[in-house]
This record gives sequence, C-alpha cells and structure tokens, in this order.
Amino acid sequence: MSFSIKHGLFKLGITDHNAVLGMPINTQPEKIRLKYLKIAQKLHPDTCKSANKELANQILAKLVNPSYEHLSKESCWKEYQIILEETGKRLAKQQNKITINSPLVSQLYQSAAHTLDLTYQKVFQAVAQSQYQTLEQITLKIAQLSEINLVYLMLKASHNHKVSKPNLNNTERKTQKNSQTNSTDQSQTGKITQDLNSNEAKVLACLRRAQEYIDKKSFVRATLELKDALKIDPKNSTCHGLIGLAYLEQNQITMAKVHIKQGYQLNPNDPVVVKSKKAIEPICKITEPSSNSAKNSTQANHYGKKPKTRGILNSLFGGKKK
Repeated sequence: MSFSIKHGLFKLGITDHNAVLGMPINTQPEKIRLKYLKIAQKLHPDTCKSANKELANQILAKLVNPSYEHLSKESCWKEYQIILEETGKRLAKQQNKITINSPLVSQLYQSAAHTLDLTYQKVFQAVAQSQYQTLEQITLKIAQLSEINLVYLMLKASHNHKVSKPNLNNTERKTQKNSQTNSTDQSQTGKITQDLNSNEAKVLACLRRAQEYIDKKSFVRATLELKDALKIDPKNSTCHGLIGLAYLEQNQITMAKVHIKQGYQLNPNDPVVVKSKKAIEPICKITEPSSNSAKNSTQANHYGKKPKTRGILNSLFGGKKK
C-alpha cells in the first residue's frame, strides 16, 4: 500500500500532520497526545483488531508516529503553526489556481467569515470521526482532511487580510492617474538597479523582519525569515549570527552553535557574529576560523557595509556609517 498523498497541503510539499492525526489546525499538543494514544491503540500489533496487522503497523510507523513526534514538541508545534499561517497567506493570493476534489469543501466556501471556524470544525470532524475505522481508506481520509485544511487556511487568511478599496471621486481619480504617469519614468530609470540588487534587497528585507520579530520575542518567526535569507545568500555572516541568536533563545543549542560557527568562519569581525559568539560561549566554545576566513574578515560585510546592532543586535539597520 502506497502512503504517497498528493492532495491538500501534501500537494504543496507540506506534510499535513493534523490531517494524519485527525485533529483540526491549532489543536494544542496536550489534546493531540490523547488522540494519538487512541489511534496507536487501534493500530499497534498487540491491540489491533484488524486481520491486516502488518498494514496497521506500517501506518502507525510511517504516518502516525512521525506526525505525533512533530506536533508533540512545543517548538516544532509553534513553528508548524507559523508555516501553516504563512501558507494560508500565499494561498489567499492565488485562490483561482487552487483545484479541490472534495465536495465537503464547498461548505467552507459558502460560509461567512464569522462562521468559518465553526463550519470548519464541523466539516473536519465529519471526516475525522471515521478516519481510522477502515485501514484501506485511511490515506483517502487523510487526503480529504488535508484539502479541508488547505481551503480553511486560504479562506481564513483571505478574510483576515481583506481590505476594501476606497471609492474615488472624479478629482481623486484624475490626481491618482497623473501621479502614476509622472512616476513612470522614475520607476523605469531605477528598474535596472533594482534587478541587479534584488537578491541583496530580499536578504535585507528578511533581516529587517527578523529583527522586528526578535524585538517582539517571536523567535520562531525570526528563524523562518532568516532561513529564507540564507536560501538566497548562504554565505551571509550576519544571517548566520542572527539565526544563531534566535535558536539560542529557543534553547536549540546545537542549531545555534552550527550557525554561529558558520558565521564566525565566514567573518569573525561581523558585529552580529561577535555578539552571537559571546552569547553562546558560556555554553559551548566556538573554534577559531581558518586562516583564509580570518584574512577575508578584514573586508566589509557581504554587502559592503557592517551594520551595527540594536538591543541584541544594537541597531541592525539604523547605524551610522563611520
């Protein structure tokens, strides 16, 4: 039996742990544990009542256990909720491209904004209550639940971020049109420069958002922003130093050490790396960088400017040039 599921969030490359466990999105870890124990009792070889105990054991080992292990850890659960929230925002921008196979989802589309959560719970439970009654239909039920989750996330984000456009009178429309016309030449002039610096700008934008999240003590969100930045520029020492601090705040010492060490090897003089190294040294020691890295450290940061830090980072984006 294949456990490859290609519907709902799975189609986007996201493992829908909530669909696997038959628990709605935002369900707290303690409730997830209770549901997991019930499922495990049904599927475990010692207590399974099905004749196909081998299949039940495979479902438990390959689907149920990994999902429970992920959602039972508070840090993973928080990060997963953020991933789902961000996914919903992206889906809300491309609703016309979403193809849904489950007829149950139509009830979500028809529900008003103030009844969406209640409708979602009812539709989800209607499928989840019989999810593990028949082994052969478990993956089908998971796929249906994941489609329900996908549409719910999309509609939830759409309702939360829907902004009505103001009605413009004739004078305002004319003024707006003239303003757009006058700005055309300026935007075209700067287009080439923007294209050349697009990756640089994206990284800096991620750093700014990460700093804002750190200021709010939202370290999981900061980590996600910095992961995106490092996908664009894996050798950015500032990103490595900052994500190291974010991991340190989440008590993920191993990940913190990996990134701080990487940042230190790239540029030991980067002020963010220096701060992060001092923060982690009481816990574990960061080894000295190689001679080549030390030589390169005399150069400016990856973008030619060394930001100062604010708070932990001492004004990352607001420092004056020396």
